[in-house]
Amino acid sequence: MGNSGALAFSGKKLLLAGLLLALGTGCSLAQAIGPVSINLEKTTVTQGEPVLVDVRVENQSWPALDLDLGGDGKGNVLIGVKMPNGKKVWKPAPDVRAGVLVFLGGVHLQLGETYSEALVLNEWFRFEEVGTYDVQVNLKAPIRVGETILPVTSFIQHLEVRAKDPSRLTAACEDLAARVQDRRTAQDAQAAALALSYVDDVVAVRSLERVLRGPPGFEQSAASGLARIGNDDAVAALIRSLGVSDELKRSSARAALQSIASTTSDPAIRSRIGDELSRERRRPRVF
Repeated sequence: MGNSGALAFSGKKLLLAGLLLALGTGCSLAQAIGPVSINLEKTTVTQGEPVLVDVRVENQSWPALDLDLGGDGKGNVLIGVKMPNGKKVWKPAPDVRAGVLVFLGGVHLQLGETYSEALVLNEWFRFEEVGTYDVQVNLKAPIRVGETILPVTSFIQHLEVRAKDPSRLTAACEDLAARVQDRRTAQDAQAAALALSYVDDVVAVRSLERVLRGPPGFEQSAASGLARIGNDDAVAALIRSLGVSDELKRSSARAALQSIASTTSDPAIRSRIGDELSRERRRPRVF
């Protein structure tokens, strides 16, 4: 091998070694030059705002690369949160149950291709206390480039939770509802609907109703969010949705109303739901 060939080969070895070192440390350099970047969508939120993490895999260097993110694109994503009081909480292992549909999370990218997804941390963690949280994300499975394995370890970011701000929370809800309707990708829209469903505050009712009565595919998340709020406004939004033509939307609203009726301590709400569901059952069906 000539001097130029030897230098080129050595340069490639140094580049790969540097890349592996950056990926293994989980430092900011890894997020800048590695094929995987993991970032909080917002590093500062107020109480009640959902917390999302963006996972992005970009192949700019290899003929092809493969990564298994696990069931539903999150089974192999390990997440730990250090609370302001110092306690560390880990995302639980996936709940594998018979009959539950789980989508595979294998990612195969040719040169120049990119994959991204958003994860809603409120599925597993509660961010109720004001203060600083440390969010650590690991990928359980390595990246494979042919026979070569590129390990990816920890990405750590700080999240600041500030005191509740109703105007900011309202704006966040409206942004999530718009994101559902924009549908940049199917996964992003589903993540936005799921995030909105975890906003346990009356300011989310209008946005949740907008999603429930909007494009199909997001009614279950929206209805579950309204059921979680469970007040007069949420009940009214669900009752209005009993009159839409889409049976899946009506069914989701009906199930949410039944859930509220079974858990509420307010007899007036329970009575109102019972009356409306009785009327809905007597309403003629249009096929």
